[in-house]
Amino acid sequence: MKRNISVLITMLLFCGCLFGQYKSITVPAGTKILDNFPPSVRYLYPQFVQGQVVLQNNLTSSAMINYNMLNDEIEFIHGNDTVTIGRKRDLKYVIAESDTFVYMSGYMKLIYNQKINVYCKDRINLKEILKKGAMGAVNRSAGIGSFSDFEQQGNRYDIIVNEDMVFKREVAYYIATPRGTLEPFKKNNILMLFRYHRANINRYIKDNKINFEKQEDVIKLAEYLSAL
Repeated sequence: MKRNISVLITMLLFCGCLFGQYKSITVPAGTKILDNFPPSVRYLYPQFVQGQVVLQNNLTSSAMINYNMLNDEIEFIHGNDTVTIGRKRDLKYVIAESDTFVYMSGYMKLIYNQKINVYCKDRINLKEILKKGAMGAVNRSAGIGSFSDFEQQGNRYDIIVNEDMVFKREVAYYIATPRGTLEPFKKNNILMLFRYHRANINRYIKDNKINFEKQEDVIKLAEYLSAL
């Protein structure tokens, strides 16, 4: 009985931790961004895992690897340092335990690989810059230029911010097209790519109540599309 209670508590704590990761996190002005994202929040895996870096020439290196969702980098342990992969154009793919990552304008995790390829983008994104207006009022209408300027700064997450910034972990899904590009895994894009099966796909999505924001539903639909 005590063991069952212990397991239940552990599961609840784990679920609570996952739920918390997807909440918005506000970085207060006057603090470093990185200080607000401890390793348990900014890394995909609870600890660095055994992995392999495979280059285009098929040369392979083994390392302890983790994916940093805050700066969209695969990091690995090299001696006493934690470093990132530099020449990404030479990169073929990265394996972290049973997961495979490719670099396509950012790291994507391959979640389905049959007739079609489906990828997952799991990242902590900057959502808002909260500017203080007159009488201390908060102005949430930060311009896109502010985001662009911020994103272009070197070592950007180690800076001390001047304004409150709101971040949120978000997951998005993409399907590879025959042209080698990626499109959001959304209903309209799926129907366009499989235009000769529109009626059947529409029926399948409706009958199975496919939620395009749930990975299990995305994979379920991908399996159906691969069988067409």
